[in-house]
Amino acid sequence: MGFLCFHNSFFHSGRGSFKGIRLLPLILFSLLNLTLFSQVMVSPTGKPSSLVICYLDGTFSLQIANTTGGTMSGAVLTVDLPPGCRYTPGSVAGATELDISNLNLPLFSLPDIPNNTAATVSYNAGLTCGYTNTVNFVYIVTYNSVDYSGFDTPLQNYYFPEPVITNITNSAAVIPVNQTVTRDITIEQQGINSTLDTLILYDEHTSDIQVVSVSLGTLHPYVGPGPLIVDTIILTCSDFPGGNNMFDAGESIIVSETVRLVGCTNGQSTLKAAWGCYGQTCSYYSSFPSVSPAAGTTIINMSFTNNNRGWGFIDNSGWVEFSVTNNGTGAGTAFNLVLLSGFSSGGSTYYPNADWINVIDSFSVNGNYLLASFNYAPGAINGQYAHFTRFQFTSDPDGAGVGLEDMDGDGFFDDMPAGNSFIVKAHTYYDWPEAVSRIATGKTCGYGWTSSAYQAFRFGYDYISQCGEQFGVNWKI
Repeated sequence: MGFLCFHNSFFHSGRGSFKGIRLLPLILFSLLNLTLFSQVMVSPTGKPSSLVICYLDGTFSLQIANTTGGTMSGAVLTVDLPPGCRYTPGSVAGATELDISNLNLPLFSLPDIPNNTAATVSYNAGLTCGYTNTVNFVYIVTYNSVDYSGFDTPLQNYYFPEPVITNITNSAAVIPVNQTVTRDITIEQQGINSTLDTLILYDEHTSDIQVVSVSLGTLHPYVGPGPLIVDTIILTCSDFPGGNNMFDAGESIIVSETVRLVGCTNGQSTLKAAWGCYGQTCSYYSSFPSVSPAAGTTIINMSFTNNNRGWGFIDNSGWVEFSVTNNGTGAGTAFNLVLLSGFSSGGSTYYPNADWINVIDSFSVNGNYLLASFNYAPGAINGQYAHFTRFQFTSDPDGAGVGLEDMDGDGFFDDMPAGNSFIVKAHTYYDWPEAVSRIATGKTCGYGWTSSAYQAFRFGYDYISQCGEQFGVNWKI
């Protein structure tokens, strides 16, 4: 109606009516022009000159100008950040967080903006994995169901860390199974103008390797089904040099990792020096050390050293003494060594069974005693068994590096490396009262319990190889 009043007065202006008709197109153009330029202007005003991925955030700002002809109320600002860019919650100024469930696309409520004025909004954002400076920062103001937009160009510069494994000692170690080796892993931060506050070292390895300890950082052993095992070493703060709790460009660290070879095949690792943030790994540098089982043979030799004849008197109990030597080579350790003793009669070989009166009740190493057991099933032949002992010594009975050792770390000194030897005494006796009551005797010495033949003491052994294989009973006599 206002337009009609203007129109009527314009056409009834007397002498000037013709002039008014000529000005009509100009007036209509002015009204149209006023409508076209009555809008919201979105103008970026500032951003950081550079940022480091997964490091400190930076401040971005923009102005929102209202030229709509009235106060702008209820407008919403959408910040469409490039991929790999993340809004920092709580950092906005000049607006109110409306929906920040997606930190790559946060929404803000704008305050009332009077006509012909501008409001300034600022916020902080940081770079995460996957950022590249190829996508604009886009700002959209929605007012009265109309979108007004502006954009800022990508960051001119961005930087990222590059932790590189430059050296590994013992990178192709060869050790006996169940032994350990320490490898020193040198990592250098080669990223230009960059830094990081957390370095992650992954050790992806086969089940033949066990990571025992690290000299730097915190070891998080893998818990899971395998077959690929991933142990994680996390380094932060004081783990880094320089005193600023950061791993800066040009700095290097050495992580000493002790690993045990627990299987009998080559243990392969993939070491990854990784970095990232918000639960994501951005990038990593890989290296491939290995631990292989050392070669070796086990050759057990046993021989009498004393009293191999005087034990067999009718009323006697005494010691039979013999040596045990591992004449093997290399990694030929005899693990979980078992000694067996028995008897032979004449030219025939017998094992003691429940009806024999000859008994071996104990074994001794360097004055340290172990009770003998009976019925070593792996040594059975035709249902006849042997006296035996397992060396369950919890301390070294014969001195370090001499005979028995705890090579597998199971708490018992029952292993014998190649080149070692020790002396064993087996305590034997003949139960004469039992023999008199149970066995008929004759004029010939020994008749009734050895079929009139001589008796001889015999010994044997069993062990487990470094690969966990049971050797099986071997009687030496």
